[in-house]
Amino acid sequence: MGSVGGGSSCSTCSSPDRPRSLAGNRRLGRFGLGATLLAWVLVVVAAALALFARPVLLWLTIGGGWFSALVFTLVQILLVGYAVLWIVLTFDTLRLVRLVKIPGIQRLAIPVVALVLLGLVGGAAGYAATVVGSTRNTIGSIFGQSGPSLAPSDGYYNILLLGADSGDGRDSMRFDSISVVSINADSGAVTITGIPRDCRTRLSAPEARCWSSTRTASRVTDHRAAAGTGG
Repeated sequence: MGSVGGGSSCSTCSSPDRPRSLAGNRRLGRFGLGATLLAWVLVVVAAALALFARPVLLWLTIGGGWFSALVFTLVQILLVGYAVLWIVLTFDTLRLVRLVKIPGIQRLAIPVVALVLLGLVGGAAGYAATVVGSTRNTIGSIFGQSGPSLAPSDGYYNILLLGADSGDGRDSMRFDSISVVSINADSGAVTITGIPRDCRTRLSAPEARCWSSTRTASRVTDHRAAAGTGG
C-alpha cells in the first residue's frame, strides 16, 4: 500500500489529471491531459508569433477590431476554464488517493503539495485571465470607436507629445518637452524623436528673422516656412 501512495504522490505533483486518467473516470482524465497540452500549444504558438510573425500577432490583438476583442474574450474564457478544471481535478485526485490508507508523512505531504500546485497553476491562470480582460478593455478604449480611423502617413502613425507647465504671472503654458512618436503601421516598431525647446526656426519670407521656438512670429506677412535648425 505504501508503494501505491508514493506513485500517487508523484502523479499528483506532476499533473492532477494523470492519476485521474489511471483510475476513475478516464474520460475526465483525458480531457484534463488534452487541456494541458492545448495550453502549452497555445503558449508556443503565441511565442512563435511574437518572435517570427509580429505583424500577425499585432493584428490579432490590436488591429483586428471586433475580432481582436473576440480573441481576448476566448483566451480569457479558456484561462478561467483551465483554472476551474485544475480545482476539479485536484480535489478529485485527492479523493482517489484515499489519504486514510496512506501511512506516515505522505498522508500530509500529498495534499499539501497538491494544494500548493493548485494555488500556483490555478492562481496563475486566474490572474492571467484578469490581465487579459483588462488588456482587452484598455485596447478597446484606445483603438475602438472613440475617434476617427486615420490611415498611416508613409507607413507611420505620427503622434506629437507635448509636456507643458504654467505658473503665476503667465498668460500661457510653456512647452518644455516636445517629442514625436512614430509608430510603424506594419511592424509596430516605435521611434521617439526629441526636439529641444530652444530649437530655432528660420522663416523664408520678406522681413523674416530667426525666431526662438518660445516666441511667436506674429509679424511675418508671408507664412511660407522652410524648416531648419540652428545654434
